[in-house]
Amino acid sequence: EHADRITAELEFAESNLEASLGGIAGVVSIGSFASGASQLAAPAAVRLQEAHSGLQVHVHEMEDPVSIRELRLGGLDVALLQEYTSVPTDVPAYLQTERLLVEPVVLAIPESWDPPRRLRDLATAPWVAEPVVNPAGRALLHACRAVGFEPDIHYRVVSFPVIVGLVRQGLGVSLVPQMAVHGDRRGVQFLPVPGRRLERTVTTAVRPASRHRPAVHAAIGALRERADELDD
Repeated sequence: EHADRITAELEFAESNLEASLGGIAGVVSIGSFASGASQLAAPAAVRLQEAHSGLQVHVHEMEDPVSIRELRLGGLDVALLQEYTSVPTDVPAYLQTERLLVEPVVLAIPESWDPPRRLRDLATAPWVAEPVVNPAGRALLHACRAVGFEPDIHYRVVSFPVIVGLVRQGLGVSLVPQMAVHGDRRGVQFLPVPGRRLERTVTTAVRPASRHRPAVHAAIGALRERADELDD
């Protein structure tokens, strides 16, 4: 803890020094889960590098626990974290967080299927889900158990595009956040979850001592602008 305090004080001094020099340059590293990396971090990186020729933006795809660890160790400057309804994310108190957006989680079913009136109507259907170590996997389990059934999970997948692809082939159903619904939607119905309001909240996390670094400040601003576009 003493070493962490010393490191934070040094980083705070460095942030103030960079801010006093003016300009936005150097390297800023963003860690994010997959859909956040493609829909938030990548567009923000393009915007930043077009606006600041001396700035390099590195984007790393990683799950929340890894992002939090790397943020603490200094391997990242900004982390994008996710939290689902009833599945909170344990964010350490020493990190500073800011909410970017709240998006609905929707039901994905094959186009040929009749829409269910209740989520429980899919109790006997095959399901496609992320592993339970991931927030999306835990959120799916919680949503199904909350209405009284254990989902029959036939496919464990860590990528939402692959999940949607399996649904498109008629192999099962799933729950996906709105941000993951992009590109080719043929063959899949994306519907509100019947009888349930499920959401995913996306936040930024930084070390407080680095929050005022010009590059970090600019990165959070670009992420916020991109999140506002998706909200619209």
